[in-house]
Amino acid sequence: MNPYRPPSTSASGPCVSLGAIVILWAGNIGLGCLAAVLCGLSCYIDIAGNAKDDLVAVGIMFGVPFLFFACIGISAGMTQLRRGSKLDQVPTSVYVVALTALTGASLFGNSLLRWFSIFLICCFATMTLSIRLAIRYQCVEDE
Repeated sequence: MNPYRPPSTSASGPCVSLGAIVILWAGNIGLGCLAAVLCGLSCYIDIAGNAKDDLVAVGIMFGVPFLFFACIGISAGMTQLRRGSKLDQVPTSVYVVALTALTGASLFGNSLLRWFSIFLICCFATMTLSIRLAIRYQCVEDE
């Protein structure tokens, strides 16, 4: 190993294809941004926002978690791609808990809580979907 080469440029682990990385980034950022915009606008309309302050508050409320979940999704996806592993099937109990929480938030909560719950479920779904698509693309390309 060349002593002048920084450790970050050494090849350690399997290669990750550029297509899988693009799918991972586009899925997390694109779908997450779409969910943030749609849920944020729906929340703004639902609370009958009429000032710039309301729009800024809703934008911050949905924008900060979007950036947080995008960073987590991209790093988790890159970890899965480097390991070359496949994700297990999501248990049915996760869907039941998410649907129960969403129903409870819709019935007993206010509109902010309802739209934020829908947004969080969309964030988890986009992370899972983009990681699965990137892994599937990586496996197809490896064959």
